[in-house]
Amino acid sequence: MENILSFTTRYPAAKTFKIETNYRSVPEILELSNAAIAANEVQIEKQLRSVRPTGKCPRPRPAQRRPDTGQIVVQRIRDLIEEGTDPSEIAVLYRAHFHSMELQMELTRGEIPFRITSGIRFSSRPILGTWWHLCVLWSIPGMNFPSAAW
Repeated sequence: MENILSFTTRYPAAKTFKIETNYRSVPEILELSNAAIAANEVQIEKQLRSVRPTGKCPRPRPAQRRPDTGQIVVQRIRDLIEEGTDPSEIAVLYRAHFHSMELQMELTRGEIPFRITSGIRFSSRPILGTWWHLCVLWSIPGMNFPSAAW
């Protein structure tokens, strides 16, 4: 982050162009985003604006403990669907993709179909495929691997 914040100091001739117009999110989402950004002590100030019409207001839900987050989200999704909300109208936003692992696990456990629109599903990550293949090999009777391989 420091490299971005100090860029114009290191390169005085550089110009800053703020991209503040958002074409995907409704104004209510951007109001929530702007409030979150405003809380940053160190930042390049900006005000996100939507070109879309008004939509539904997001419902922030703080969790008491991190493991509770996925369960809270899954329950809220179930409630929304039961109330008649089309599942394609439900979105879950998170700050960074690494936060999504627990949520993806809970959605899978709860048999709630989902789609990731940035990054890849946790269960589709290449490293998991590698580990799966190693586990299969380890399970074959008589397969011995030299300890130096690890």
